[in-house]
Amino acid sequence: MRFGMVKWFDRDKGYGYIAQPSNNDVFVHHSDIVVADCEFQALRVGELVLFEIAEWHGKIKASRVTILKKNKEEQDKITRIDLQGFWTEAGDFDLDMLK
Repeated sequence: MRFGMVKWFDRDKGYGYIAQPSNNDVFVHHSDIVVADCEFQALRVGELVLFEIAEWHGKIKASRVTILKKNKEEQDKITRIDLQGFWTEAGDFDLDMLK
């Protein structure tokens, strides 16, 4: 699994991009977002996600995208974290800091 942050997501079009610590943005389609029910799922800018890389038409895309925190209170807590740590090596990121 890889770690990233939603860079932008267009709910009307159903796709967007996830930023990675390596600075390589990855395409994401709403159908690749893991949800408990079958409803259309959208991402919000700044959400932290885990995902896998898949090949799609000769390019890479995010698949099996899981949002790390969902409710407003938890999301506000994440936005207050010093995100400088996000842009360090992925191995340096401690997921426990999100709890």
